[in-house]
Amino acid sequence: MNHGETLALHVGIIVLVAVAIHVVVRRAVRHLVKAAEKRAEARGRSEAAGAPSGESSRPELVAGAVKDRSVARTATLGHGLNLLVDAVLAVVVVLTVLSEFGIALGPILASLGIGGIALGFGAQTLVKDVISGIFLVLEDQIGLGDVITVGQLTGTVESVGLRVTRLHDPNGEIWYVRNGEIATLGNKTQGWSTTQVEVTAPVTGDPFRVLALLRDVAATLNDDPAWNGLLLKPAEVLGLTGFDATQMTFALRFTSPPAQQGGVERELRARVLQALQSDASPTA
Repeated sequence: MNHGETLALHVGIIVLVAVAIHVVVRRAVRHLVKAAEKRAEARGRSEAAGAPSGESSRPELVAGAVKDRSVARTATLGHGLNLLVDAVLAVVVVLTVLSEFGIALGPILASLGIGGIALGFGAQTLVKDVISGIFLVLEDQIGLGDVITVGQLTGTVESVGLRVTRLHDPNGEIWYVRNGEIATLGNKTQGWSTTQVEVTAPVTGDPFRVLALLRDVAATLNDDPAWNGLLLKPAEVLGLTGFDATQMTFALRFTSPPAQQGGVERELRARVLQALQSDASPTA
């Protein structure tokens, strides 16, 4: 076997080893996510059992929310780990192949070290972005699939990179947010959401009649199988919360799993409007 064949064999082995490590790491991450699902189920049942009775009457839904949260966090950590391993593998493979070709790595590494020091003074923002991204994930502030609000932006997290977080807003637009610029973050996918819905009616009407209609609407929503599964705590009527010279204001409240409150609120408003319109219609 001549030198050229030996060199090609060594390079091939290096590439194969790198590919094997890549495959093993990806498979390990998948197993990690599956194991997290099992642990999250047990943790969810435990937290649901201890959930405040005033916040939730549906412990099984609390358990599901906790499970989904834990799986999302593990998937995000796995995504970052895959990126890190791929970057390290690429650098190691390039340096190893260069050494096989007889290229001295000492001067290259020395030059990279000097260049790195110079670059470091101008890369403080990059370092800030990377460190902030690591802590965003480790502290469970953000996860893949979360619906978050950063400044004026609201969207679904599609990826959490070493430098930027990618968001997909409801209009279909993609936003890239630097991790180091995330000072305040609202996460709509954690815990549960308690929503208060205000309804107005003419002040000339009977407030007790309106309250009775609203209680009927809340009861039918709570008993509807299509919506009951999205209510951690049944919808309830809080009562008359205010009035002025022209209208009365009533409030209803319900508790739902994270990121599900929008659909329930729209359905509740539609039912309330239908009930008020039907009550105001003249009868034969």
